[in-house]
Amino acid sequence: MSGSTLSSSDPRFARSMALGLACATVSALLAGAGVIFCALAAYLSLIPYLDPRGAALAIGGAGLLLALAVGLIGQMIARKLAERLVAWVKSSAVVVLAPHVLGFAARHAKLFGLASAAGAAYFAARSNRAD
Repeated sequence: MSGSTLSSSDPRFARSMALGLACATVSALLAGAGVIFCALAAYLSLIPYLDPRGAALAIGGAGLLLALAVGLIGQMIARKLAERLVAWVKSSAVVVLAPHVLGFAARHAKLFGLASAAGAAYFAARSNRAD
């Protein structure tokens, strides 16, 4: 296979996707372990100042607040992305022109049929010609 681009039918594409997924999975697991160890360290550092239940509650509450903040930020990003996608689709030439072209074709169906038949006849006659 020549060229440096991968197509979806190339077996290297599936291998690279699997490798990327494996790396993302391992990265997520290591990040989760890191968060757990940071929470444990914070808990142990709070024990001299709070009773163990209070320290656990403080760390758990902080984790929930952090998860809520990250979720809200992700939701805002997803909403902005959806708005941009809708704006892009609405500004697409095909989406803008399709109703007008289809309306014109519906009003002038005979003209479109005649043009299609003429084009088909031209290409059929051209292909039968001996070159």
